[in-house]
Amino acid sequence: MNQESTSSSERGATPRIASLRIRKGVGAYIAGWPAVGVAIITICSSFWTFNVVERWVIRSAYGATAWDDGLRLAHKDGRLTDGRKLTASQVRTLFVGSYFLSVPFFLGSAFGLAYLNMRLHGEKFGGHGDRRNESAK
Repeated sequence: MNQESTSSSERGATPRIASLRIRKGVGAYIAGWPAVGVAIITICSSFWTFNVVERWVIRSAYGATAWDDGLRLAHKDGRLTDGRKLTASQVRTLFVGSYFLSVPFFLGSAFGLAYLNMRLHGEKFGGHGDRRNESAK
């Protein structure tokens, strides 16, 4: 081995990598209880958003009085409680619309609960750490 290829630690310089603090990514804070919370919030919101879109589709297709009289979706293939059937585009609107309305609940709960878990571990967003813990070191 060539004598010129000595490492920086052998030359007496402290390696810069050793002084850096290893930070966890935000994904590390979503594991555990936040993931359960995200699942619960997302599932509950999907039921709610499905009901909102169902109400909108039936009221726009059959009128407000049909919804008020109890017309609801009876089966996921588009059958209604009175025997009629929704069109394919109305069924697509129902399922795709409820999906897109539940996405903000998923993202909000994922980022919110990850941030909460991050704060519980003494971290701040951006990886700067908690000043109370840094001054004690």
